[in-house]
Amino acid sequence: MFQSMSAQELAAKGAVLIEDIQDGFSRYRSVILKGEKIAMQHFLERCLAVNEEGSFADFYYSVLVPKVQREFAAGLSDAEKNVFLKFETDSRQVYYPLREDNLEFLADITARNWLFSTFYFTKLRAVVWGNYNLEYPLFCEDDETLEIYKNIAGDCGLELI
Repeated sequence: MFQSMSAQELAAKGAVLIEDIQDGFSRYRSVILKGEKIAMQHFLERCLAVNEEGSFADFYYSVLVPKVQREFAAGLSDAEKNVFLKFETDSRQVYYPLREDNLEFLADITARNWLFSTFYFTKLRAVVWGNYNLEYPLFCEDDETLEIYKNIAGDCGLELI
């Protein structure tokens, strides 16, 4: 089961929380990552490995209206449904630990514009905002951290804009 948490709990774990995309661009160092779905998933997997237990994502299913929830669930493959059913969605909280067993699901639904997720990393503090036509803004608090993530992105075959 993927247990949800509140924004306050996520912030207490050290996550950078951004109000909106313009807030991110005005307050943080940033770059846009662009590339194929599999390259982005590989990047997120590398970020997960670098940040160990300090990786999180949002998944907004619990706050969708019931009709949209039904449409979302109906559009999932059987394999995706198996992962989806592990998310605790009764509390209407939208933040979850990012783990190897839910990363592909969240990365895929984001890449195909099914339901967007933002990815939060707290060891090397960063936020990856998904997805604008397979372009993902990456926000960091300082240039040194941004460079680390840019190097990982380059290794994964992502273009930096």
